[in-house]
Amino acid sequence: QSLSLEERDILLTEVVVGNTSKKDSLLQFRNVRNRTVESYVRVPANKTDQSFERSAAWLDTAIKANAGEGVSKFKSAKRTMKYLGKKFKDASREALKEMKLMSPGQMNEIQMGAMWTAGDVSSKNARRNILKHLRHHFGKHSFAPEYKVQ
Repeated sequence: QSLSLEERDILLTEVVVGNTSKKDSLLQFRNVRNRTVESYVRVPANKTDQSFERSAAWLDTAIKANAGEGVSKFKSAKRTMKYLGKKFKDASREALKEMKLMSPGQMNEIQMGAMWTAGDVSSKNARRNILKHLRHHFGKHSFAPEYKVQ
């Protein structure tokens, strides 16, 4: 006899809650069909940044679970950050700005022209040398391409 959706949900809740606690929010099992280890992490709902900070241990658990065997936690965290950065661009930029880890965006050609004029930098060679150092520090795509600058 098959279970109703409500009965199935109750049973699953009991299995997950019964096998996880606040201290250890990870439930791992071997998937019989494809013989892989799968993980479920208990994720609490949070309405404020403060409550998120208090209950953020689940995120560390999820990153560890995502790493799997033989993969460092660093690589898993990096992979997660790249995904979140692509999926939630505006939120990621805002968070990085709040943490003072990111410039406001690419310097466009008008801003670059104003910078060269204000700094009295007129030779192409001098501009390229300065940009080489700026790109090394701020990243390759932090400045408009040179051919667009007048």
